[in-house]
Amino acid sequence: MTNQHVDLDRIMQLCRIELTDDEKKTLTQQLDTMLHYLDQIQEVDIEGVEPLYHSVEACDVLHNDIPGENFSVDEALQNAPDTREHQITVPRIVD
Repeated sequence: MTNQHVDLDRIMQLCRIELTDDEKKTLTQQLDTMLHYLDQIQEVDIEGVEPLYHSVEACDVLHNDIPGENFSVDEALQNAPDTREHQITVPRIVD
């Protein structure tokens, strides 16, 4: 990635944004810094390193699905603001 030129005008066109000259200068510096960091990462020797799927050891934190006591329909709907025919009604979203 060394000596990569950032085509900021193309990026602005794709993002459909307009920037002032000061904003362009700042953004160009920030993008150059990011590309520099990526160059540094490219230099790291990863020979023989297994890829990670998680950054920390993950373990199954789910509990067993054990059936328990169920609510009756009336209990389940008792706090609903509006119901009709044993269902919760909500405001219409699409006309």
